[in-house]
Amino acid sequence: MAIRDRLSNLSIKAKIRLFNLVLGLTFFLILAVMTISLVYTHRVLVNNISNDIETVATNAQVSRDLVVLFSESNLLFHTFYGREEYLHKEGGSLLARSKAIAQQSADPKLKSAILQLVEHLQNILSFCSDLNKMRQEKITIESAISKEFDSLDKTIAEKTINQVFAGKNTSFLEKLSVQIINYRYSLLEINKAFTEWYARSSSNVAAQADDISAALDNLLLRLQLLTTVDSRTAEHGKRLISEVKKSKSLLVRIMATTKKFNLEVNAFNEVKSTCIDALKNTDTNLVNSTKNSLTKISKFFFALGAGLLFIAFLVMGSVLLSTSYFLRSAIYLPMERLKKILSTFSRGELTARIKVERSDEWGQVEKMLNTMADDLLASHHALQQSEEKYREIFNAPDDSIFLHDADNGAILDVNQAVLDMFGYPYEEAMYLNLGSLSSGTHPYTMKEALKKITRAKQEGPQLFEWRARRKDGELFWAEVGLKASRFSGRDYVIAIVRNITNRKEAQQNLASERERLAVTLRSIGDGVITTDTRGTVLFLNKVAEQLTGWSNGEAQGKPSTEVFNIINEKTKAPCESPVQRVLKSGKIVGLANHTALIDKNGTIRSIADSGAPIRDRRSRIIGVVLVFRDVTHEQKMEDELLRTRKLESVGVLAAGIAHDFNNILSAILGNIDLAERLASSDQHVGALLADARKATERATRLTRQLLTFAKGGEPVKETTNLAQLIREAGDFVLHGTHISIIYSCIDDLWPVSVDVGQTGQVIQNIILNARHAMPEGGIIEVQCTNIEDTPSEALLNIHKGRFVHITIQDHGVGIPQEIIDKIFDPYFTTKQEGSGLGLAICHSIISKHDGYLTVESQAGKGSKFSIYLPAAEHTDVEETKQQAIASPSGSARIMVMDDEEMLRKVAESQLLHFGHEVVLVENGNEAVEKYLELMELGTPVDLIIMDLTIPGAMGGKDAVQEILKINPDAKVIVASGYSNDPIMANCKDFGFVASVAKPFNLDELNSTITSALKSRTTP
Repeated sequence: MAIRDRLSNLSIKAKIRLFNLVLGLTFFLILAVMTISLVYTHRVLVNNISNDIETVATNAQVSRDLVVLFSESNLLFHTFYGREEYLHKEGGSLLARSKAIAQQSADPKLKSAILQLVEHLQNILSFCSDLNKMRQEKITIESAISKEFDSLDKTIAEKTINQVFAGKNTSFLEKLSVQIINYRYSLLEINKAFTEWYARSSSNVAAQADDISAALDNLLLRLQLLTTVDSRTAEHGKRLISEVKKSKSLLVRIMATTKKFNLEVNAFNEVKSTCIDALKNTDTNLVNSTKNSLTKISKFFFALGAGLLFIAFLVMGSVLLSTSYFLRSAIYLPMERLKKILSTFSRGELTARIKVERSDEWGQVEKMLNTMADDLLASHHALQQSEEKYREIFNAPDDSIFLHDADNGAILDVNQAVLDMFGYPYEEAMYLNLGSLSSGTHPYTMKEALKKITRAKQEGPQLFEWRARRKDGELFWAEVGLKASRFSGRDYVIAIVRNITNRKEAQQNLASERERLAVTLRSIGDGVITTDTRGTVLFLNKVAEQLTGWSNGEAQGKPSTEVFNIINEKTKAPCESPVQRVLKSGKIVGLANHTALIDKNGTIRSIADSGAPIRDRRSRIIGVVLVFRDVTHEQKMEDELLRTRKLESVGVLAAGIAHDFNNILSAILGNIDLAERLASSDQHVGALLADARKATERATRLTRQLLTFAKGGEPVKETTNLAQLIREAGDFVLHGTHISIIYSCIDDLWPVSVDVGQTGQVIQNIILNARHAMPEGGIIEVQCTNIEDTPSEALLNIHKGRFVHITIQDHGVGIPQEIIDKIFDPYFTTKQEGSGLGLAICHSIISKHDGYLTVESQAGKGSKFSIYLPAAEHTDVEETKQQAIASPSGSARIMVMDDEEMLRKVAESQLLHFGHEVVLVENGNEAVEKYLELMELGTPVDLIIMDLTIPGAMGGKDAVQEILKINPDAKVIVASGYSNDPIMANCKDFGFVASVAKPFNLDELNSTITSALKSRTTP
């Protein structure tokens, strides 16, 4: 009892200290037990596991380093060839790392194996370096052999040309040329066999090496033939034999070194397997050791857990008993005494007092409660006095204040502002209901008002606008704030009502102004987006809705980067948001080039835009406005203009090359024609000349393709029906193939005015590409339709009108998207054969017909080419007139004007062959002087053949005008290697009677001359 009394007399602070002391001792005991256990655990871990962990870490590092070493060494062995600097750098690195790994390893067996790896690696690197040096020597020898063969070809070609002009037999030189080609082919076969030998395993290396050596010996024996010819050829032969011998010696050395290299690599791989086995054995031993250590630790922790669990239960029981006693004596009993006295005070019995019997803190609280009761009694009297002051404050605000019963909404009190605002006296206002103060129309009814009061009680403060009614029936707008409150044990709702009629009128005016602004924005032709300072979308006009795919309602509240999603059109990387750029800089910003917008559906459009800050009256940024427009069409027009300029650039070059080349071909073809006629009895010579003619005609076709690009080369148009032209071109290309074609042309297809030959070439090229795209066969679909008023967006040009639309669709491999923009570029091709001019020529031809060529393709599904050609203004189809070949009309005096002496001589030989008298002049000035001179002598010229272009002097265009001034009946034929020149297509408009394109054959020239001579008028 004495101890209990002493405890009860202690202060609450002392009791808490005592309680904390007991808890502290208990936790100290637990801490001591845990510390001892942890010390023991630490000793076990250090003694049994630390060494194993260190060994595991070391072996793991060695294993990782070896894996990297093996991987990089294998890469080096397969990629060193021809990369000496890489070999030296990477090989040194591998040697250094392999030595470091050997030093790091603690396992003697593993360390020995790694040192063997180092030895083999050094040998392999030495062989690699030797092979690279031999490779460079091989390249040098092959270059020397190739140059010697080129020099030999040139020597034999010169001799062949000289003997042809000398009229000698060139059969031996031709056979020798063929033999040189065989030498080259044999050398290529030897290099191919060596490459295959080098890439192969060691299965049949020896046999193949003997084959290569035998092939080289055979080549050396065949090269001896060159030493038996003339001295120049023999010198070439001796040098070739010397270089081939060097090549043979070098190949033997390379083969021997490669064999050693492969043996060292095999040895390296065997030692690598030994290293891996050693690592596996070490890891197995470590795993067993670790398992034993884990078993010991598990047993120890089981015993430790059981002990700690017992101590925990013991401590928990002690704490519960101590806590129960402390709470009852120090808290529960004193609280009951206070509860009784406070209940008395709550009933208004402020004269009651509590008897103080304790000396601790609770005793102090009891004294304070008695003092508080005295103060409350005094305050009650003061409260009655303050009631009058409250009424004065309640009536002071200009806003109306209602005090409602929270349960039924009845009016319990109002201030003076209510009487003034609604026009009721106080006594009458106290009996009003909410319906009398409302407009009565939905939603401003008594029922809705009661719902608002209930919501304020249940959910918290409410703020809303209300249509109110005065006593005289006048309606006005009010802003109502409701707040629930509880005092004197009753729930109330306080309503504060403010007249906002003036504010509503201002808001309506502002809304009208906003509507006018919205109408203005919707009328703008560009897209407009406005955001706040956080980048959240506030408004989109109609154009912005169309371009982004978002409606104004959907976009509002969304981040601007989600609605206005822009990327770089070239790299596809996201672009920085212009909204953020404007907010950072505070200035107007524009988009970079090649910016594209991705709409909601994934469609990509090229756009141009600008962003600007929106500022308030104090120049503070309150948002951003973006203005943008779709420039996809303009971008396509720029791309098309760039492609056209490329073709024009190629055309300038092509025109010059083709013109000069045609002049050369004219001389060659003319001499071939004459030689064929002179050697008609010799079949062998005739066959050789026929082959030469075919080669010349192929070169002629190539120049015509080049001339297609030439600027100014206009097509010779005639009105025709495309259906028959397309069918003939398609059947010609696909004849004999396993590809079928389906034609679908409407019956009333409009005629077009085109160059039939060029248009047929376009159709043939596209169908030929379709055939190549379907190597396994398939179907090509061709459709022809009429299009009325084609929009400029479809053709990327500014004119509209009637067009004939041709589509050619295949179901082949398709065109990858990354190259589809390049297919119309000159010399671009994905095929091994061909010149890369086909589609470029098609594009050039269609462009010169004022049409347009497009392509759509999906990889693996096929391609569709679309051709748009303007319909002819008149519908009469021109029939092709067959002109009979004129027969010779006897001898004539013909003047030939050409700046090339070689061409003048060829023309002279050709004309003399037909029995004509020939006068040769070099340029237009000489032609005019000679023509006038012969007329004065009484031996006038019957016909003139003029070259259209004479560099640095008067050409045919000007010279014919001077001749016609002298003799209006003069007959002049224009000739040019530039067959696409407008003068050639419309020669009669410039004073010529006919035109002939270089190169021309004898029959064509004779026919043109005969027709021109027959067209002479009799004086």
